Amino acid sequence: MADVVKEVAAEQGRTAGQIGLAWLLQNRGVTSPIIGARTPAQLKDSLGTLDVEFTASQLARLEEADVIELGFPHDFLASDRGRTSNTGNLKTEPRRSYPGRSPVERRGRREGRGCRGCRWCRGH
Repeated sequence: MADVVKEVAAEQGRTAGQIGLAWLLQNRGVTSPIIGARTPAQLKDSLGTLDVEFTASQLARLEEADVIELGFPHDFLASDRGRTSNTGNLKTEPRRSYPGRSPVERRGRREGRGCRGCRWCRGH
């Protein structure tokens, strides 16, 4: 990634920091990058990112260099074999919701036993 950033910086006559920050600002997931400037010169350099414009080929090269292979265990867990071996191919149903009644009330009425005076049903 750093090599591609340096290449694009050389093409545009900018610093690698300016290119890296400008590319970050292109990312819709980044709302406010922290630049961390400690000196006025660093701040001036960082503010130079506002003038950077990328060509389509430069953006494509930066995005291609940004791809990270996650490797093991991610690749295994994301595979069909990984999902099957971890869960035993178990399929689960979504949890059912019974609004307005406590768990004990549901169990008691379903089994025909009624309320037993538990903490959920006291006073009924």
